[in-house]
Amino acid sequence: MKTKRVNLIAPLAGLLATCALISAASAQTVYGIDSGVTSLTLHKAALDTLGFTIVGTSDTTTASVGYDTGLSISTTTAAAEKFTFTADPDFTPGPGLIEHTGTLLLGTALAPAGAVTLGNFDISFDSERMTAANSGFFLTDGADFDSQILFDIGTPVSNVFNGSEWHFVDSNLFVSPEFATFLGNPALTGQDFGDLRIDALTSITKKGGGDKVPEPSTVLLACFGGFALFFRRRR
Repeated sequence: MKTKRVNLIAPLAGLLATCALISAASAQTVYGIDSGVTSLTLHKAALDTLGFTIVGTSDTTTASVGYDTGLSISTTTAAAEKFTFTADPDFTPGPGLIEHTGTLLLGTALAPAGAVTLGNFDISFDSERMTAANSGFFLTDGADFDSQILFDIGTPVSNVFNGSEWHFVDSNLFVSPEFATFLGNPALTGQDFGDLRIDALTSITKKGGGDKVPEPSTVLLACFGGFALFFRRRR
């Protein structure tokens, strides 16, 4: 009888632990980006290496102190595409994107009126892009370089979330491998091209964004069902 009791307790303990983990995960709050401003500066020296200079902007907004250009975070992003994250116990980026409005006009000595337009950027996260210097966030162009990944966004000086506001402060913009290849100069990969800061207002959004996190009531029902099945098989 003693041996049978040990065999019963071990799997039952495992089932209880699994239910506890699932229940804890289901209670995690997911936040979404609603609005805000992304501020950036493109270094003149870096632009000079490409033969460009900023000759104007369009649909931009006031930038944070110390930055040249402010880009408004879109308030019309579809709920299914909105960038989400969790903050318990640590800030953990999820799926989705941060859409922006606003463009920069880049001119050259031959076409000073604005040969290239950059802007309407999207910011997304990919853990596979994380390095010692890169945060995993990256910036994609939505203007003349449509859907081209321009920059990997560096690890910020600070990353603060207070429950309603997210401040991703003072990160570098590094030329992405994709953009360097597009420019025909792979050696540009990783070049410090500028600085970026995100100041966003957030709100609690629905759980999920891919595979939905089960609601606590669903978790409890599943666990009770597991207990019943477990004891039925033990008879």
